[in-house]
Amino acid sequence: MKTPREILTERHQSVEPKLDALRHEVVAGHVITPQFQSGPKAAPGFQPRHFLRKLWQELVLPCRWAWSGMAAVWIAIVALNLGSSGGAPQMAVAKMPARNPEVMAALKEQTQLRMQLLDQGAAPVARSIAPSPRSAREHGSITA
Repeated sequence: MKTPREILTERHQSVEPKLDALRHEVVAGHVITPQFQSGPKAAPGFQPRHFLRKLWQELVLPCRWAWSGMAAVWIAIVALNLGSSGGAPQMAVAKMPARNPEVMAALKEQTQLRMQLLDQGAAPVARSIAPSPRSAREHGSITA
């Protein structure tokens, strides 16, 4: 008894030469050998047109939904920015309040009082910033 595989190969053996001829036609149409190439020869090396096409096919086309989303976000940002500014941006300038003569008189009086309290303008004695040695420090006792 024959196996199903043997039955199928017997049926399709008559079609096999036709398939081989078709396969050779298709491959011959896509593979061009240099000796049969017509027209000017393409120079090997960098070609911007091919580079841009490859870049477009590999970067933009597979991610077109992501690029479309990013473009929509940027358009929304630009629209909001233009809509909210209303014109040229203006800097806010802080203005100093006008000096009140009463306040100035009070400050002058306080300064005079301070000078009187500090012994009429005598400079306070500057203390030494450098720490003293431990042996020279006074040790006070703590009483509770």
